[in-house]
Amino acid sequence: MTGGAGYIGSTLARQLRDEGWQVCVLDLPRADRRNLDGLDYQWVPGDVSNEPDVNAAVEGCEFVFHLAAHNQLWARSPAVHTRSILDGTRIVLDASRRYRVKRVVYTSTCEILSRCNGRPAAEAEVRPFSTMVGSYMRSKYLADELARFANDDGLEVVIVYPTVPIGEGDVNLTGPGRMVSDFLRRRLPAYVDTGINLIDVRDCARGHLLAATRGTPGGRYILAGENVPLQDLFGLLEELSGVPGPRRKVPYALALLAAHVDEWVADHITRRPPRAPVSGVVMTRPPFYFDNRRAVDELGLNLNPVRNALERAVEWTRTFLDTDSRECTQ
Repeated sequence: MTGGAGYIGSTLARQLRDEGWQVCVLDLPRADRRNLDGLDYQWVPGDVSNEPDVNAAVEGCEFVFHLAAHNQLWARSPAVHTRSILDGTRIVLDASRRYRVKRVVYTSTCEILSRCNGRPAAEAEVRPFSTMVGSYMRSKYLADELARFANDDGLEVVIVYPTVPIGEGDVNLTGPGRMVSDFLRRRLPAYVDTGINLIDVRDCARGHLLAATRGTPGGRYILAGENVPLQDLFGLLEELSGVPGPRRKVPYALALLAAHVDEWVADHITRRPPRAPVSGVVMTRPPFYFDNRRAVDELGLNLNPVRNALERAVEWTRTFLDTDSRECTQ
């Protein structure tokens, strides 16, 4: 498994061990492995863009779950996304073919799927490359192509498209984790009139496992939970946390302009991630809604209520922020 110390990856690693699988994790030497504490697994420190590291992790494996990627929408250099996403996927697929892996489950991204005509997107609707904004989305699009075409070369690949995983354990505060964290700290002064699809991180991990054991060779599955208007999501977070949610709605055009300014400052002055990357704002129009019927019908993916996952996310994030705050003051 690549990226096994990450949010989805560590959840998947625990589910695999619970079902008796032997687990080998390839992740960066500096990766935060707290979510793997107490788990019996093989650790291979390395980088997916380094062929010897990948060979060492893949050799002897029957299944490969490829989740590793620089998953921040902004990077100081586009080469960061190219190396970790596109080059890394090519190297993982080549190694899997070389060592005769039975099946690869590749974690793509819903951002490359087309959302139009006011209906949730399905697997077949891939957007044109010309509409990809930013090096992250362009790299994910091209890596998705590599994974799709790998089946023509005799390697069995199943692709999954997670939406927005939510729950406990997001130690790196990825997009969903940062959203909950910012909400609890009242750092969300306004919002755009849009919607997102949320899936319990445990269900998301389970979808990966089912793709390995039940997925059709060459199959593509959206791992989606519930489509939720953003205003309703903040209302639910307010109910669960007792923290007032944002009340001010910002027009899309103004949010996009602010994102361009924020990203320019990040690129040329601070060299630190912007709070609202341009590609992140672009993704909010139209709403981030998706159709999960194929994963439910073909994989047998059972979905838990998103409310339960949000409740766990609020509880875990509060503890995490308190712990992090105490460590910073010591």
